Amino acid sequence: MMPTYWGQLSFEGVRWPILWGIGLVVGVLFLLWTYWGIFQRSARSLAWLLFGIRLAGLLALLLILAKPTLTREPLTIEPGRIAVVVDNSLSMTLADASGTSRYERVRQAVTQLRRAIDTQASAPATVLDFYDITGQPLAANQLPAEAQVGYSDLGRAVRQAVAASRSKPLTAVVLLSDGSDTTGRTDFRDLAELPVPVFTVGFPRDDSAGVFDLAIRKPSLPTQALLNNELLLEVPLRKIGPAANAKLTLYRGTTVIAEQEVDFDATTAEKNVRLKFTPTEVGTFYYTLTVRSPTAEHNRLNNSVSFPLEVIGEPIRVLYLEGFLRFESSFLIELLKDDRDVALETLIRRASPEIIAVRPVPEPLTAEKLKKVDVVILGDMEGSFLAEAEYEALLKWLDEKNHALLVLGGYKSFGSEGWKATPLAKALPVVFAPSEPTQHEANFVLRLTEEGKRHPIFQISGNRVEDEEFWNQHGELTGLALVAQAKPAATVLAE
Repeated sequence: MMPTYWGQLSFEGVRWPILWGIGLVVGVLFLLWTYWGIFQRSARSLAWLLFGIRLAGLLALLLILAKPTLTREPLTIEPGRIAVVVDNSLSMTLADASGTSRYERVRQAVTQLRRAIDTQASAPATVLDFYDITGQPLAANQLPAEAQVGYSDLGRAVRQAVAASRSKPLTAVVLLSDGSDTTGRTDFRDLAELPVPVFTVGFPRDDSAGVFDLAIRKPSLPTQALLNNELLLEVPLRKIGPAANAKLTLYRGTTVIAEQEVDFDATTAEKNVRLKFTPTEVGTFYYTLTVRSPTAEHNRLNNSVSFPLEVIGEPIRVLYLEGFLRFESSFLIELLKDDRDVALETLIRRASPEIIAVRPVPEPLTAEKLKKVDVVILGDMEGSFLAEAEYEALLKWLDEKNHALLVLGGYKSFGSEGWKATPLAKALPVVFAPSEPTQHEANFVLRLTEEGKRHPIFQISGNRVEDEEFWNQHGELTGLALVAQAKPAATVLAE
């Protein structure tokens, strides 16, 4: 194949191109001015013919002084590049009918691809750039020895590979993967917007290994947590097929945060597994729950779930308004004051409303004040304790993100003079009793609903059976507020 050359014209006599250009323009303008005067005096067109001859002579003189030189150089063409994204996540360790893992087959395919490109000397030059499933370039284009990454975000890996090749003549992206994506996404249409085509290489389905499937069912995952506070995750697992042992692992990136061994016998189809961990850094992080078993599975797309978690270092700002100084409020205030994760402000009316119906402080519950609050607790109070404008400000504040309201039952608050006739009634999860009685004075034992058994407010030991037994034996209380019913969208935790 003959090499391609390109010509380059240079001027050896031109040391200051700008001065040469200025001199040329000045010379042409001077000739034009001179011959314009000659034409006006003689009124003959011969003046312009002489102008053309003089101009041609001037340009020829400048060209001789510039010493033009034409050189020929070999044309260098930068080779096209293909970004190869290799899936080295845990799902790639699954073996096919021959006993060879998917990742090993990928390594073999990469070797064949390199050999094919090296032997095609007559074809245009092509360079392969390799990236792992996290989108990071592989040092010296060497594939990792094993597939050990605990999560896979295929879209992100492809986009990062394209971004890393932005300054290169990238022609295509090739994704070598089994298609297992732990982000839960159902399509990759956004990749069609990339400036280069994306090609995928997958694996045929193998139906020879029998029916076995292990999955994480939809868990109830938190979106926020407090720094240095233990967090409990309850993860429902489902198993189809024979007995198997598995391991549930929580990752932050590629770092293992917590692990739990799980054993399924032949008859067990579902288990709820609890993982505890304590966040130690402030910020928003992405975590991945993964369950895996030595038993081969056809589908590992349901073995992982990812979720974001915001770890908050600042204390929760709590505003507690109480209409009466009572035993419950004293206990609650002391408990909240002792909590290092709570910044408490209290507004308590110490006098009976029958004696003096005044607010504890003259400052109303304004929108400006609520901006500095995360949680509002309303104790036992009559409906007139807050003004109409304060109720409206409170409801508007509730519509914003990460705000919570806790209301405490009492003789006044749930009675005929309480919140029933205020704008707050529409935000509460219950329908108030239409008439007396609004209080139950006898002792009763709390019975947790299925939602209550899973809710962290009733978790003591971390064992659901032990916690339920504790509440059955020690949950005797005296007196409660009566309501007509729970609203349709409400979640009842205890009865």
